[in-house]
Amino acid sequence: MAAAFKARIRESIYYRDGLAAACAPSGEYDISCAADNEIAFKSRSGACAFTLSLDALAQHLSEGRISLIGGRALPPVCAQKIA
Repeated sequence: MAAAFKARIRESIYYRDGLAAACAPSGEYDISCAADNEIAFKSRSGACAFTLSLDALAQHLSEGRISLIGGRALPPVCAQKIA
């Protein structure tokens, strides 16, 4: 079984949903690499799914809006892209 990578959104963050901005609710999300330079987020309940660019993720991590759970880093392929 593949290792699960998880993140917690502590404060509401915004992402693009089509042409409009949408707010991601606080909580735990499974994360994985999506397209080039993007991380996919899927809520544990499955009710919310979206992607963030690596730049946006780095900004939210540094500002404390998002944290990685369990001492895990980003999925290896994603981590290599920002190294």
